Amino acid sequence: MIPVILTFVIILALVLGAYWAFVLRLDQADDAAIQKRLKPAETVVAAPQKFRILRPVERLSSVGQLNTVLERTGRITAPLQRDLTQAGLQVTVATVLLSAGCLALVGYFLVKLITFNTTMGIIAGLALSFVPFMF
Repeated sequence: MIPVILTFVIILALVLGAYWAFVLRLDQADDAAIQKRLKPAETVVAAPQKFRILRPVERLSSVGQLNTVLERTGRITAPLQRDLTQAGLQVTVATVLLSAGCLALVGYFLVKLITFNTTMGIIAGLALSFVPFMF
């Protein structure tokens, strides 16, 4: 009877120890990090010079005329600009769109050159045009 109870206690201790190590300890570390970020800074803050509520407008392209064209198509380029900003990439919308177009053309011409099949070239071009968006 004693070996059964001893085995039960050891297994219970192992299970509870693993639960603490892999679940509770990580949650406590996350909570501590959040509490640390939420504490007000104890440093002396100088009077703010000027508040900026809005971000500066980001250019969609470094080429002036292309930037003007892309600004006019705001409904198309705005989600892409938002995604690039959220991803933290330092790439312009024009770079992504032009790379998608270039990859589509290269894919079309390579497949057309190799297989002499226009349909396969179009399919390959469309598939390769999504590569910059997936990246």
